[in-house]
Amino acid sequence: MSRQVFSDKCRHFNGIQHDCCRAGVRYKDVEFPEGKAFQRLPCLEHHATPPDTCPKRSFLTQEEHAAHEAEVRAAIDKALADIAAGKCHVCGAPAEPSTVVGRCRYAACGHRVGQVADPDDHYP
Repeated sequence: MSRQVFSDKCRHFNGIQHDCCRAGVRYKDVEFPEGKAFQRLPCLEHHATPPDTCPKRSFLTQEEHAAHEAEVRAAIDKALADIAAGKCHVCGAPAEPSTVVGRCRYAACGHRVGQVADPDDHYP
């Protein structure tokens, strides 16, 4: 079995939609001039190792990436199993009677549990 290789990512990175990372560093203070928005940050691996312009940069190890992916996959599998079993994936309560508002399906407890197709949608 081959092992997946993950691109480097700083453990403090929380997305470019935020002004600061989890370590409190302002993204604008550490970006470098070349590239698109995410390519200017030292937080993520690009085609080459980005310049180390951040004093708090700390890349995750491959083992940490793999552990995080395993946690995410387990959470997704559990949520899908709960929904298939007729339960709310958030609180475990019975999902029925569910309600639909727009395209969103809500379990009886009020948590959003998915989307429904719009009968007016026509896909090729």
